[in-house]
This record gives sequence, C-alpha cells and structure tokens, in this order.
Amino acid sequence: MCIRDSKLSFKMKIKKLVESIGGAVLVMFFSRLLSRKKNISNTFERTYWKYFSRNIYIKNLKKYYDSLCSPFDDTCNYIYYTLHLEPEASIQVNTIFYNQLAIIKTISQNLPEGWVLYVKEHPHQYNLNNSTMSYFIPTVDKFRTKRFYNEIVRMENTKLIKSEIPSIKVLENSQASATLNGTIILESIVKNKPVLAFSQKTSLFTKVNGVFDIANNEECKKALEEISKGFIPPYNNLDEVLTDYHYEMDDKSKFDFRELIEKLFINKDSNC
Repeated sequence: MCIRDSKLSFKMKIKKLVESIGGAVLVMFFSRLLSRKKNISNTFERTYWKYFSRNIYIKNLKKYYDSLCSPFDDTCNYIYYTLHLEPEASIQVNTIFYNQLAIIKTISQNLPEGWVLYVKEHPHQYNLNNSTMSYFIPTVDKFRTKRFYNEIVRMENTKLIKSEIPSIKVLENSQASATLNGTIILESIVKNKPVLAFSQKTSLFTKVNGVFDIANNEECKKALEEISKGFIPPYNNLDEVLTDYHYEMDDKSKFDFRELIEKLFINKDSNC
C-alpha cells in the first residue's frame, strides 16, 4: 500500500512539474504519448490539437485585447463594468439578460455627460491552461473574439482596461460598478459603492436595499441619473438577507459569507 501511494505521489509530482512548464495541454500530450493503449482511435488526436490550437488562440487574443486597452485614469467620473468568465452558468442559465455586449451598450448610451465606462476582462478568461480550468479551452472562441472586443471599444465613452489592474483599485474611485451576476455586487456593498446589477433578481444580493436591479434601458437610465446626483446606497439589510437566503446544503459545504466580507475589507490585491 505504501509503495502504491509513493508511486501515486511521484506521478502527481511529475504531473505538477509538467503542468508548471506547459499547462494542462502539455500534460494531456504526455499522457497520450506514454499511454499503453496504442490502438485507440484518432479521437484523442483531434481533441488534443483542438486544445493546442485554442490555447494559441487564447494567447494571441490576450495580446489583441491588451492592444485595445486604454490607460486607466481614476480621476475622471466612471462606471466600472466587470466582464464575466464565459461560459458560466451564473449568467447563461441563471439570468435572463445575459448578453454582455447588450448590457455594456445599455450603460454606454445612458452615461451622464463626460462620464466614462471602463470595461475590464475577467483575469481567468486567459488563464485556462491548467487542470482546474482547461475544460473551457475548446469553446473559448465561441465567447471571446476580436470582434467582441472591437464592438466594445466602438461604443461611445467606453474603454477597455488591462485585466491585470486589481479590481479593488478600479472600484475604489468609481461612481458605481455594474455587472450581470458577479461578486463585484458584494464588493460594492462592502465599499458602499452604488451597483447596477443586471441579474434580474437571480442574485440574492439584489435583495439588499440600494442595489439597482436593472431589467431594461429605462431602469438603467434612471439609476445612472440618481447616481450622477450623488445617490448614497443604504445597504442596511445585508445581514438580514444573508440570514434569510444563505444556507448550507450539508455539513461538508460550509461557507461563511460574513468571513468573505471580512476578507474583502482586507484584500487589496484582488484581480477578479
């Protein structure tokens, strides 16, 4: 038993070493190369080259995204929109208004005069070549393309910013944040920043007093008008919402939202 465990431990160490060099794609390649099943079909070859080519696609798309980014200026009046990692159930299954380009355009066309909309890509969108995220790789081109980013920068008063900029830094001096269904809602509540949530009541945090739950263009326009006049969100029932709507599925799924909130106060280097 000990010999077997040591072999497994050694294999895991080798796997981690290979992954540190070339990610999950390289692990997949060596796994096939060393496989004893020599007479399998060419399904793996097709799958592997799809992973390999999409991984190259991701690297090139990241360079293109960076080339479109504008310098981040925190002295102007701006709204901060955080793109979601896609595909993701929290926006494609649990929400109705899930087209992120439509949301960005809705905000852009209703911005107060002189304001800017900063859009930041989710940092994990380009960090897929690992054992945790690699299953996203084959379909990444269905959700992120050059055209997707081009559409964003063409919108009036809308700018992409580098995904490496810490989210907490962008949020700090913003007039408000906007998201579909992201944790930025909670971060904004913690920082007492107004937030526009396009989740249409699918996020429990939209039940917190002061969160703008946006369902259409008119509601977005009214929310931005209130924010431009100095709206200060009350957020006075967060504890009640957490008590009423948060629960554990079983003893093994312990998750303390209050602990998360405390970490948000302390964590100054969050990228997400």
